[in-house]
Amino acid sequence: GLKIKHKEKGAKEVNMFVGRFQPFTLGHVKVVEHLHKQNGLPTVIFLVKAKAKKKEDGFKRPFDETMQVNMIKQVMKEYPIETVYVIDTAAIDKMFNAMRPKYEPVLWGTGSDRLKTYSYQVDNPKYRKELGVDDSFRLEEIPRTDDNISATKVRNALLDGDEKTYQKMTPKSMHKMYKLLKQTIEESVELQE
Repeated sequence: GLKIKHKEKGAKEVNMFVGRFQPFTLGHVKVVEHLHKQNGLPTVIFLVKAKAKKKEDGFKRPFDETMQVNMIKQVMKEYPIETVYVIDTAAIDKMFNAMRPKYEPVLWGTGSDRLKTYSYQVDNPKYRKELGVDDSFRLEEIPRTDDNISATKVRNALLDGDEKTYQKMTPKSMHKMYKLLKQTIEESVELQE
């Protein structure tokens, strides 16, 4: 069963989006904008920071929580993002506990790659009943395409010193962070080696 702290609905309707955001890219912006076009609501970001370290983290997860939250705060100035929560797992009860009583999710935006995983939680009748969600609460798939911007491509651009490509794949509000992000990923990869 779920561990739910607030069974009553949150006061303000929002959309939600879960990810690692290593770093935040225009691909992530695409999800936020897509959700906003569906219902005019802002998005609550869930930044997943696993507690356990992995060998490949030097390249895959070079940015710490403080830097990631700072990135998202920059992006909030440019796009309809309400707030950011840091969680250690994308468990639906953890996210609802973080949001309520302030927020109530309407749509959960996700790329095609995560649809199956999140569908299990969102479409589970037992979970829906325990959470007390509206019938309209659902996943909103944002299909991935070949021209999608991946965080891996952005990290590679940072490592290659390719600021032009970095700028093409990230929100304008993050362009001034280029040198800091470049230095951080270089140090992180160096430590890994």
